[in-house]
Amino acid sequence: MPPQKTNLPLGPSSPAFWQLLHYAHDPLGFLEGCADVTVTPFTVRWTKYGTAVMLTDAESIRDVFRGDPQVLHSGEGNES
Repeated sequence: MPPQKTNLPLGPSSPAFWQLLHYAHDPLGFLEGCADVTVTPFTVRWTKYGTAVMLTDAESIRDVFRGDPQVLHSGEGNES
């Protein structure tokens, strides 16, 4: 099945299962490889865990922690 089009940042094009397997075997290597090959932030897709956007630069991470909780809705993505 081809990946769905979204407004999310680019990320690895390999299937979600292979991304998860690579991450499980070498988490730091997988994430560093994604950051080296794609733009930052980047999107990963992991079987059974879903889709996540990874931030790698300090300013973006700071923005998330300083963001308005009424806008970011931190817990809603984890409800299921």
